[in-house]
Amino acid sequence: MNVRTVLLLGKTGGGKSTLANVLMNRNNNFEEVFSESAGMTSETRQNQVEEFEVNLTENGNQRIRFIIVDTVGLCDTRMTEQGVLHKIAEMSNQVGNGLNQILFVTGGRFTREEIKSYNLLSQILFDYQVANYTTIVHTHFPEFEDEEACERDRQTLRNENRELFEIIRNARVMYVDNPPVNLSGSGTRLRRQIELNKEICEESRRRLLAHLINNCREVYLPNNLATLNERVANYQTEEEKMQAQVAELQQRIANQAASHQAQINAIQARHQQDLKDLEDKMKKDLANELAEKEKRIKEINDEAQKKMDKLQDKLDEANKQSANSAASAAEAARWEIVRSNASTSSALEKLEQEKEDSEKEQKKILELEKDNLNLRIFAYGQSVEHYTEKRVEKELRDEYEKKLDKKDQKIEELEQRPQVVQQGLLNVNLQNPNFYTKIG
Repeated sequence: MNVRTVLLLGKTGGGKSTLANVLMNRNNNFEEVFSESAGMTSETRQNQVEEFEVNLTENGNQRIRFIIVDTVGLCDTRMTEQGVLHKIAEMSNQVGNGLNQILFVTGGRFTREEIKSYNLLSQILFDYQVANYTTIVHTHFPEFEDEEACERDRQTLRNENRELFEIIRNARVMYVDNPPVNLSGSGTRLRRQIELNKEICEESRRRLLAHLINNCREVYLPNNLATLNERVANYQTEEEKMQAQVAELQQRIANQAASHQAQINAIQARHQQDLKDLEDKMKKDLANELAEKEKRIKEINDEAQKKMDKLQDKLDEANKQSANSAASAAEAARWEIVRSNASTSSALEKLEQEKEDSEKEQKKILELEKDNLNLRIFAYGQSVEHYTEKRVEKELRDEYEKKLDKKDQKIEELEQRPQVVQQGLLNVNLQNPNFYTKIG
């Protein structure tokens, strides 16, 4: 007998168990075989495996036995992601001979959690070939019999985002509608609704079985199926990855901080040693420089002292010579003054004598002239004599006064000469501090 193993995956509440019941169609009444796990606790939720046969011919000569494996719901908030994966990994015992198809059931638009769960098929549960054996079944799609409406929805999924585009591009997408058939109540209207819902479920089942019979003949047996539990055990959720990354990053930061602190300490130690070496060198250089400067200053002071001693000797010699010169000059000036005074006194006496001699001579000449004149004008009478005498006397007196003025001027010059000589000598020796002492 031909056997087809079908694995159902999907989030809780997405219609996965309802789809399994539609495929089973127990008693041709779609009785519940696979129960939703909404009311179960995390301890009682388990994978469920059921079988049914489908006759391909009216006489039943060709039949296919379908093994339906319904897994716990993905994205179940009452279980950890790791726990859900461990539950799903348990199905490896039921599919040890391989899978013919994986039906990934979604009740509406793909959520972020469903995209993540779908990616787990290739990342953790199986391998990269799983998309070739996966069909996305969109339940709750009333227009599933309208192929154009189905294609429009496929295009919408492709355009939503890049991740969905990749999923739709690599996997087949089917549309069904599985309305409830176990409605409670009575009445013709309700019975009609139940009958209508059964007809819809029958059409959904027909389409699903046709797909599973015609397109799912190959067996998918990944090589890593035996290590599924090990991979699941090693799987980390995004939160755990982030926590591990944060812990690793914190450890790296701590290690880097410790390394940086060690480098800083080493740099500071080297810096302190360099500063100490530099300080010692500067102190040594400064001490050498100060010693050299002190030595140079001493040499300069010694040289300056020698020069000052020589200058002092020269100054003492100059003062001595100046004192001698001043004494000689003062003595010469004194003798010059004496000589000048003596010469002046002699000249004055001589001038006085000359003056007296001149007056006497003039008187004598005047007497002679008078006598001569009296002789020449005797004949003119007493009046003429008187007149002539007066005129001649006046002329002689004027001439005599001129001569006297010249003599007085000369006498005055002679009187001033000693003072000029004395003033000149004094001006020559005014800067000599020993002059007054020497003169005294």
